[in-house]
Amino acid sequence: MRGHQVIQAASLVWLSFFSPTWSFAPRSIVLSPCQQRHYYRRQISNERTRKNQSQRLRQPDTPTTLHLSAAEVESAALGFFNGIRTPSALLVGTSLTAFFTLVKETKKPQPNRMRARLIALYHVLALVSLLLSLNVVITATAAGAVLLLDDFNAEAVTPYVFMKNHMFYELLTTRWSFYVSLLSFLGAVTTRALIEFDLLERKRRKQAAVFLFSMGALVSHLISFINSTLYSSPNLAAMTVQVFKVVFVRAVRSRNPLDLLSVILLFLAASVGASMWWRDPETQD
Repeated sequence: MRGHQVIQAASLVWLSFFSPTWSFAPRSIVLSPCQQRHYYRRQISNERTRKNQSQRLRQPDTPTTLHLSAAEVESAALGFFNGIRTPSALLVGTSLTAFFTLVKETKKPQPNRMRARLIALYHVLALVSLLLSLNVVITATAAGAVLLLDDFNAEAVTPYVFMKNHMFYELLTTRWSFYVSLLSFLGAVTTRALIEFDLLERKRRKQAAVFLFSMGALVSHLISFINSTLYSSPNLAAMTVQVFKVVFVRAVRSRNPLDLLSVILLFLAASVGASMWWRDPETQD
């Protein structure tokens, strides 16, 4: 009888080691005081382990602060301007080529007003993409040269804070110009496809719907993602207002004749372009 109890006690000890879900002792098994102490210590240890694991899962990760030296911050800022300059240079080439296409279409009457409007819109979008991408290339190049002077007291924790404190104009205008130039280029591609594939005709309405829905999905996704990464502005529209305010205030405060002339010419270009847009285009009707 005693040997049978020893076998049962050994089985219980084995279960306490290899089965953490075993949480009770059968009443039919009689354990010695030493075995009882070992059994309950094992149960208490397993319970503490489960509590610690649940607490670690509930506790959020503590944020860590990244401390960079002044040289590392300026190097990261220089990398940003070099990185945004490369795709903008590609947009310059493609927009320049796109701007000088469909020139013959503008010199002859169009079959309907919609086609004439789309041709005009295509050239406007291509021009906007060209000008803004050029602005990014030139501003980023000039900002990179300024960073090489090493004339900053880089006390910021992150490169973004450094550029926001010392190079806010360059940061704001390059980002906004790149985003708007890219969206304008996509708009030009959309209008060009509608014109070239004759998607304005009634028999091709389904093809036009598929194409417009696809481009609309892409543009909506890009704008949503851009809005989530701006940080300094709630959305791209607010960033546009901020850009015009910064440019106007900079031109007034600096009292630089060229800055003032740039603002005046931009206003005149927008006014004349709007008057041309609302004028009825020449059609064959």
